[in-house]
Amino acid sequence: TQAPINAALSRALGDPIVAACANFLVGFSVLLAISLMRGVGPQPGSLGAAPAWAWIGGAFGATYIAALTWAVPQVGALTAAAATILAQLAAALLLDRIGAFGLPVQGITWT
Repeated sequence: TQAPINAALSRALGDPIVAACANFLVGFSVLLAISLMRGVGPQPGSLGAAPAWAWIGGAFGATYIAALTWAVPQVGALTAAAATILAQLAAALLLDRIGAFGLPVQGITWT
């Protein structure tokens, strides 16, 4: 449901990137509120402890949301979701196979 909702927001705001920005602003606000209610936050010095490549996840997430916000009105929710799932499965297979980003290496088998 997220992709068609974002597509509707894109139509209302007039641009998929602006809609993706709004999506992340709302998401950040929700997560910040939950973190504050739980009384947790980053520990002093912990932000620098993550490897530099670990910060790219936010850019991947932004690209994913912006792309789906654009794609759903162009090709439909089913095609966009199917392409996304296929791409994620193929990428996950490769990442597991090579043990990327600290993952344990998993062989490619039918199981």
